[in-house]
Amino acid sequence: MAENTDTPYFGSVDELVRQVFEQFFIDQDVHVYSIFSEHMQTPAIVARRDRRSGTLAMHSKDDRFMMPAIVLVSVLCEGVDADEMAEELSEMCRYALRQAQQRQISYPGSGSIAALEESTHPAKVSDWQTSTSVVQYASLPKNTTRVEAIYRILVRPPAADTITNRFKPQS
Repeated sequence: MAENTDTPYFGSVDELVRQVFEQFFIDQDVHVYSIFSEHMQTPAIVARRDRRSGTLAMHSKDDRFMMPAIVLVSVLCEGVDADEMAEELSEMCRYALRQAQQRQISYPGSGSIAALEESTHPAKVSDWQTSTSVVQYASLPKNTTRVEAIYRILVRPPAADTITNRFKPQS
């Protein structure tokens, strides 16, 4: 199959936000994850592409060159100052995403954030995962606070030679 040069390949949104946060929080003791796990170290950021009931993705007039995504960013902090720390870390996550968008930083294999909108402002939540159905999740460990924010982004594709998709046709 001949490769269509008019249609770029997109990378992973999870990888994009992971790279944004790891680069921004370099040399700080902040742990970045894309899924929740039982023994995560804190302070932690859990950032990933998500599907949210009632949250519409941004729209692109030409989806060949812009991919809409909804991104969930949770921060977890523990200790006596967990509430304040989680709010501060959540604000710095917003700032990191905005800086990546304003500076148009392109991450290899992932692309760049062309547009960013905070869909749901950071708010404390009481369990491991927000549920929009009858499913309920376990409470957080004692002295742990989770703050959740939801962002809508448009992603530009990365440079073609940085795509690592194992299913991409070889030219």
